Amino acid sequence: MRERLLEMIACRECGCDFNMTVSQRESDGEIITGALTCPKCAATYPILRGIPRFIDGMKTDADLRSVYADSFGHQWTTYNWLREEDELEFHQITDLSNEFLNGKIVLDAGCGGGRFARLVAPHAKESSASTSPSPSIRPTSCARATRTRTSSSAT
Repeated sequence: MRERLLEMIACRECGCDFNMTVSQRESDGEIITGALTCPKCAATYPILRGIPRFIDGMKTDADLRSVYADSFGHQWTTYNWLREEDELEFHQITDLSNEFLNGKIVLDAGCGGGRFARLVAPHAKESSASTSPSPSIRPTSCARATRTRTSSSAT
C-alpha cells in the first residue's frame, strides 16, 4: 500500500480519516504490513501483503488464505487470467484510452483477479487495486475521478 491511498479512503463506520501504523515497509516506500485505525470510532483494519483489508474478520495471513485462496484457488490455477481480448474489453467497458490514463492516479476497488488492473498500471502515474469494493472509498474521490474523466473525454 502506498501512503497516498490514505487521501482516497475513510473509515466506513464514521467517515473519519485513518491513522496508520506501519509494521513492515519496502525500500521503495510500499507498506507491506500494518494497520489503519480510526481515531474517532476505533475501527481497525489490517494491511496484509500490501493491501488494506476491509472485510470483517480479516486479520491475518491465515484469514487471507481461507477467504481468497481456498475460495478462488481452483479458478486461479485452472483459467488463464491474461487473455488477448482483455485490453479491448477494458476499453469498451470503461471508454478510457491509454492516453487518458497516462499520468493519472487510479484506484481499482473490487479488481477480482486483477486482469484490468494489470492493463492500467503501465499507463498510470500510480495505481492501487483492492479485491473488495468497500464503503471505505471516499465518495468525493470517486466523484472527482468521474468529473475528471467526463471533462477530459469531452475535449
